[in-house]
Amino acid sequence: MHTRPTPSPSRIRVVVADDSTFMRHIIADGLRERGADVVAVAADGDEALRECAKHRPDVLSLDLAMPGLDGIGVLKQLRARGSSVAVVVVSAFSPAHGARAVDALAEGAVELVAKPSGGTLPAAFFAELYDKTHLAAASRRVAVAPRPQSFVPAAPVRRPDGRVLPPGAPRAIGSGTGSGGGGTAERRRHGRRRITITTFQLAASRTPGTDATQRAQSGW
Repeated sequence: MHTRPTPSPSRIRVVVADDSTFMRHIIADGLRERGADVVAVAADGDEALRECAKHRPDVLSLDLAMPGLDGIGVLKQLRARGSSVAVVVVSAFSPAHGARAVDALAEGAVELVAKPSGGTLPAAFFAELYDKTHLAAASRRVAVAPRPQSFVPAAPVRRPDGRVLPPGAPRAIGSGTGSGGGGTAERRRHGRRRITITTFQLAASRTPGTDATQRAQSGW
């Protein structure tokens, strides 16, 4: 009898969807034994969508071959609903159905795990499953994390060319093209801030009547 660990907010929360009762339970038990919190299991695509909407897991372990709404249909529905759940497809990828793996990735799956053939599942299968579930959860948490606010200077900033930028003014980026030439970069201190001054020495222009050299400076 398997002992289920006490759920923790820091543990990966997973919904397991597979039409095989045997696979549902063995995948769920294998993930639990490695520390994941399996919050629900589903026998078909429609149930998988309901459980994801109800529990909002970090990861959905999804079989592709299911009656009714199959795995590809689930991926399309999740994308249409704007769901942030990361999907690990756990399915049999035979040569005849290899294109389905490509379809799954195209529809938003982040990892693929091949079900081994035969009646027993080796330890390597569960290790790969948990590792990819962990990676998928990490990618999902990064994707939904709030972005830090942009830095806004508290005081006007003087550019290297003498112009003064007011607080919050956009920083300009200069670019140019040419053949040959080199570049140098130096760091200068402006008050308590460091800025990088990059000077590019471009080769002589090939157009008659133009200056022999051109310089471009970027203060930020």
